[in-house]
Amino acid sequence: MLSHILQEFQKKHKKDIRHNLKAMTKLRTAYEPAKQILSLTVETTIEIDSLFEGIDFHSKITRVKFEELNIDLFEKCLKTVKDCVTDAKLDTNIIHDIVLVG
Repeated sequence: MLSHILQEFQKKHKKDIRHNLKAMTKLRTAYEPAKQILSLTVETTIEIDSLFEGIDFHSKITRVKFEELNIDLFEKCLKTVKDCVTDAKLDTNIIHDIVLVG
């Protein structure tokens, strides 16, 4: 998701902020809560005042887009969960929900 936001900022403003520690810290601080919000809602807005050189950044992201951006990570997690269930010799029919934290 971070790379998507960086690309969006660069596309909109023609500026690369990857090497600016202050801007990257602001960006990481803003997108962490957005990830949590997307677990409860279908859309959220990331808003950062004066992200870089006085430029404010606003971006909407949907849960669908978030899932598209992170599908490879989700698939890795799913493989790990399946391996754990198999190793524990559990019947998948008795498992209704799995909550991943972290």
